[in-house]
Amino acid sequence: MERLIKRAYAFGFGLLLVGAGFTVMGLLQPPVQDKDEAWMEQRAPDTVEGMPYDPSNENPEQSYKMDQVTYDLLLPYGIVSRVYRSRDKAYDVVLIASRSKDSFHDPRICFTGQGWTLVTQDQMKAESKTVGTIPVSIVVMTGRTEADRNKVAAFFYKGPDGYVAGTNDVKWSMFKAEFLGNDNLDGVFYRVIPLHRPKDQESAVADVLDFIGKYIDAAHASSDGYF
Repeated sequence: MERLIKRAYAFGFGLLLVGAGFTVMGLLQPPVQDKDEAWMEQRAPDTVEGMPYDPSNENPEQSYKMDQVTYDLLLPYGIVSRVYRSRDKAYDVVLIASRSKDSFHDPRICFTGQGWTLVTQDQMKAESKTVGTIPVSIVVMTGRTEADRNKVAAFFYKGPDGYVAGTNDVKWSMFKAEFLGNDNLDGVFYRVIPLHRPKDQESAVADVLDFIGKYIDAAHASSDGYF
């Protein structure tokens, strides 16, 4: 009996040491850098391959303000919405960044909620000069009007493990980082919709993938690798 009591005390003391160790490790970790929407705006690219974004009158750092419902639902660091435009092309780009896995929802639900009917979804690859290959989800949607038939949209994410195409992939990446005690828990959502219409669907897909590669090159430079 006395031996069991000694073992229990020893086990309890060991747990205290482990707990103290984790506490000290937590204290020694550098503080998490505060980020907000203004922080994101300063680091999102102003131009992509010579294409500037359209500043709004309300906020010159963005082209338009995302609806408040999205903010309330996702609770991110912030949301940056910019439309990059050249003489004959325009791309609507949305950035959402957060430290919480709950901030990232399947964007297909948002598309259908906005009245789009999803036709197809495929995983493809965009090529960038700075980070190499980027896995991208390409969605073809149809809206209520003839002009909105077979609309192409693209989305992807960046998590602690790098770029991924799917929502579950970025959530898993963030979960692993948290479980392993990694302080880098941030995730970023990217959504790109071309506002111009290439001659056919194949051209539209190639066009948006080419833009994504150029966008990441610009964003990587403007954000010191964050985006």
